[in-house]
Amino acid sequence: FGSSSFGSSLRFGPFHTPGVTMPPVYEWIHATSHENFNQIKDDGYLKGNYCVDDFFDGKLQNAGAPRGSWFNANNYRGGPIDLTPYPEPNNDETVVALAFPVSKLLDPKEKYQLFKVSRIPCRYLQVKYAIVKQTDPFFAWCSQNLHHVEGNCDEHVSLTWDQAAASYVWSATDADEKVMVSVFVVNHDDRHPSVAFKICRPYEIQKIPDPS
Repeated sequence: FGSSSFGSSLRFGPFHTPGVTMPPVYEWIHATSHENFNQIKDDGYLKGNYCVDDFFDGKLQNAGAPRGSWFNANNYRGGPIDLTPYPEPNNDETVVALAFPVSKLLDPKEKYQLFKVSRIPCRYLQVKYAIVKQTDPFFAWCSQNLHHVEGNCDEHVSLTWDQAAASYVWSATDADEKVMVSVFVVNHDDRHPSVAFKICRPYEIQKIPDPS
């Protein structure tokens, strides 16, 4: 799920509106090749990359933009996704999905801001966001170049704080409604890595062949 591998002309399902309960999503999924998986495991963390897709990545591929890591951030029929077009150049039958718990991926000591990156109508509506700590050096860049999601909530996603659990809670439109949600986590500084491998749950995921 989640890329230009999906064609156009499919009617979209009903959209949520702010304030309406969306299903919780407990894990964000990062898909990678088996080779990269071994490197990530050896490094002990996920390194950020620059965006290069001027169609889907919007201003994140402009000069001066931060590095980061893309995650699928919605479920399919209530469970984690089980197929992906990522990484695009890889045509193995399966790739590795790294499932990161949102409650551990997002630091409870930090405040986060969500930004809109792009909204591309394909077979699945591609809705892409960026998330950054308010203390991050690239917060100013994101504020100047991307659109704030007011209250960290819109018709497709919601980021809230669970006081009892002392952790962030993420909710999103289910992919069964023909919407794919992706989040770019700003992860620029390798000297202070923020996406630790030890918190993820790896599993095999079916790879959609790259049409190119």
